[in-house]
Amino acid sequence: MKYNKLRVVCNPVAKHISYYYKNEANEWHIFSSSSPLSRSYYTDTRIEERADEIVVKLDEIYNRKNKGIDISFEGDEESYIALKSAIERNLPKRNIQCHIGSTKVIVTGKVGVGKTTLIEEIERLNDTNFTVEEFENYILYRDANNTEWYEIKGIDFGRGNVERAYSNICKVVENTSAMIVYCIHSSNRRIEEVESQFIMNLIASFPELAGMVVLTHTVNKKGLGTFVDEIEKMTQQIKVIPVLAKEFTLDMEDKSTKEPIVLMPFGLDKLAEYIFEGR
Repeated sequence: MKYNKLRVVCNPVAKHISYYYKNEANEWHIFSSSSPLSRSYYTDTRIEERADEIVVKLDEIYNRKNKGIDISFEGDEESYIALKSAIERNLPKRNIQCHIGSTKVIVTGKVGVGKTTLIEEIERLNDTNFTVEEFENYILYRDANNTEWYEIKGIDFGRGNVERAYSNICKVVENTSAMIVYCIHSSNRRIEEVESQFIMNLIASFPELAGMVVLTHTVNKKGLGTFVDEIEKMTQQIKVIPVLAKEFTLDMEDKSTKEPIVLMPFGLDKLAEYIFEGR
């Protein structure tokens, strides 16, 4: 039996729920604005508060004639139990499968661009515990929201190193669907041709996966728009998000207070939206 395949994704940062369906081309698409489930009543909430209504709506829209739906849930264990219990409680005779999946994110880039800091700070923003396990070619972070971060060990550019990094990413992708995040240090204000080609090769090899560029350590926004435009042009309009993951103290004083100028973190919420919700 061919089931309609759906994803229910909880953004642990924004406390937001997103809904996706898989089309005949095997591509995930977020529910359209015409869907009742796109309303804030069903999105700006917690699964525990709306589970009964959510599952009834999913069944009503995607399980006509009881042909079957397969729901992949991405979020914490407690929310998954609430969703699964709501299905069993409200729709015991309907042909619905529900299983918990992981949000998998592959983070790559040159040595020293801040991959580790980016992952650790967005996990702190999530306010959840996480474990760290080191393997030969990557570091794996797992958290209580079933998010897995694969930090590919930094690339020292050179043909052998690039090929090795690409091979490592391929091995991770083989067993999962994931998002690929390429990090560039914002202060460089340039993307090397080899980096651009590396990103384009990943996009060409894995067109079914979402990809993005994160500009790390963005402490100076002067000329940033031009740099973002350059990256988007070189990478055929890939998503670019500037981020300052941690508080940063500039080497200068505020003229009025004579205190050092401290820049506050920004951009992690937008990054989380794209990773967990694809928007």
